Amino acid sequence: MESTKDPSQSAHIGSYSPNALSYEEFEIDGKRAAFATLPDNAKGLYVEINSAWVYIWSRDVSDEFLRGFGRTLTADAAGYYDVAGSALPNGMQKVDMAAIQNRDFVSIDYSPSSDDGSSMYLSIAPAVPTPIGRGAFGYEFKAVSVNGFSGFLGSLTSENTTTLTTEWLVLWRRDGFDFLLSGRGVTSDQILNAATSASQATPDEWARLVGSRFLFQRPPVHDPTP
Repeated sequence: MESTKDPSQSAHIGSYSPNALSYEEFEIDGKRAAFATLPDNAKGLYVEINSAWVYIWSRDVSDEFLRGFGRTLTADAAGYYDVAGSALPNGMQKVDMAAIQNRDFVSIDYSPSSDDGSSMYLSIAPAVPTPIGRGAFGYEFKAVSVNGFSGFLGSLTSENTTTLTTEWLVLWRRDGFDFLLSGRGVTSDQILNAATSASQATPDEWARLVGSRFLFQRPPVHDPTP
C-alpha cells in the first residue's frame, strides 16, 4: 500500500524484519498479535492466523490503522493474505507486490554505448485491477504525472564503497497497460523524461527490437483448465 499524499507512508504484507528494537504483545479480535518497533520510524505488525504468523511492515502508519489492517487480513485460495481497501488511510492505495515476471509482459533494456554504468529497464504488462508495484522494500515514493497520467516516482539511495547511488522506479498506467521503468546512474528528471517519451513502436522499430538482445517477451500464460 502506498500513499499519494505522504511519500513516506507505506505498508507491505509479507517478509519480516530481524532488526526489531522492541515488541508489544496484544490481541486483535481474539488473535495473538504484536507490534515490532523497527529502525527509521518503521513498525511491524504480527498477527497469528491459523497457527501461522502474518507480518505487515509499515512506515508512518498509525497504530490505529495497523490494527485495522490486522482485523481485515484474509487469505485467497492460494493462501496469499490481503487487507480490505476500507481499512486503508485516506490517500493510500494498494499496489501489486507480485513480481511482474508472473504476468505476460514485454521488457526492454536501455544502456549507453559508453558503458558509464547508467541503465534503464522498461516493463509493460496488461493492466490488472491492482496497479503493478515493486519487488523490493525501502523505496520512498511520491505521486507524479507521466504525460498526463497519474503515477509514482520511487527512489532508493544506497552507499557502496565510494559513492551514494540512487535507484529509481516510475510506475504508471496508460491505455490499458501497466508501465514500470527502473533506472540507475540517471537523475530523477532523466527517468521522468524517459517515461514521458514512451510511445507505441512503429513496425520497423519493433522489428529492430525483436532482432536485438535488449528485448524480452514472456510467452503468454494460458489457463490449463478447459
